[in-house]
Amino acid sequence: MRKKGAAQAAYFGKRVAVIEKEPMPGGAAVHTGTLPSKTLRETALFLSGHKTGELYGISVSLDHERAVPRLLSRKDAVVHQEVARIHDNLHRHDVTYLRGTARFVTPHAIELSGPEGARIVTGEFSLVATGSVPFQPANIPFEDPDIDDSDTILKIDRMPASLTVLGGGVIGCEYAAMFAALGVKVILIEPRDELLSFLDAEVSEALRVALTRLGVDVRLKTSGTDTRREGNDIVTQLSTGDRVATDKFLFAAGRSGATASLNLEAIGVKLGKRGYVEVDKVYRTSVPSMSATEPGMSSWASVPAMTNAFGPFASSFLR
Repeated sequence: MRKKGAAQAAYFGKRVAVIEKEPMPGGAAVHTGTLPSKTLRETALFLSGHKTGELYGISVSLDHERAVPRLLSRKDAVVHQEVARIHDNLHRHDVTYLRGTARFVTPHAIELSGPEGARIVTGEFSLVATGSVPFQPANIPFEDPDIDDSDTILKIDRMPASLTVLGGGVIGCEYAAMFAALGVKVILIEPRDELLSFLDAEVSEALRVALTRLGVDVRLKTSGTDTRREGNDIVTQLSTGDRVATDKFLFAAGRSGATASLNLEAIGVKLGKRGYVEVDKVYRTSVPSMSATEPGMSSWASVPAMTNAFGPFASSFLR
């Protein structure tokens, strides 16, 4: 979203600056979400094809000792390729790229703290496109190396024999399917009575059946009440009274807006639940000169909408 917004604004003749706090541009879509997870998914699908491959006299087996480094190296290669493409796109549109942490001082002034020191960046309009981060409940000890969220799971140090996934949304179902295809025993826990509740009920049920056939132990209408380490296992107490013990645990039950450090409320921007910025139908915030994107939304859908709202807009674009 950041690079699309910046390029669109530059296309309309605006001087544009992108502020990025991470070492490389791309955000969650490139580094912790869409690209890495889809790369791992394609690898998992290839490896899981050994069952059908044997029909044609081809036998494929998974070396668990070498699987993780190979998976991660492929993921890293795809990420670096996309980062290079983003830099090239920004350069072609003459967009200024600034590295550092941003904090709004006024609706038109941003304090930037970066490798070259502190400075103030000003602009007529701003687009907040900081995305989201995994929600981490206080009762789950994420400091344990075997307890992950959807970001840290991409840095696993070994292929586990078993995995508990808490959350039957898009992320939880995707990783449950991936790891099951790689031969991991997966337990998927979902408090609601169906997976991906935004889907048609028949489609949701088809997904549950497909995951079950893949070997996933799907437990609906069940929540985790406590998660802790016991010896070599991560043990989760369930609302049903059962206890499940696995090598690793993945919490995939929601995300929060990555807005905590931006000082948005102090300048009049209204925030909603879990730090998400409240916007109208064309993504304007409560401050007229500022727009914001919805985390995870399509760049192609949001950029034209905000362009219609502001006319040719730009000035400061944030990560």
